[in-house]
Amino acid sequence: MKQTELFEEIVVMISHTFAIPQSRITLETSIRESITNSPIELYDFLDELENNMGITILDDDRYMDLATVADLVHYVQRELAVSQD
Repeated sequence: MKQTELFEEIVVMISHTFAIPQSRITLETSIRESITNSPIELYDFLDELENNMGITILDDDRYMDLATVADLVHYVQRELAVSQD
């Protein structure tokens, strides 16, 4: 999956989950400042993302280091590449 397609899919999920207009979500958007500062909401969102993408995020504590939407896109892209090997 191309990075742009992945970004667009993640934006739709963020918008739907957190009721944020898609136009306000960019690669630079801070996950904790602009999307949610609730660890529980973030965990639930990442769980949904795992299920939709068929990857594993939450088994690895590195998800706590995700600061921006770009970080999330790159993380998911790497996990998708690993799962296809």
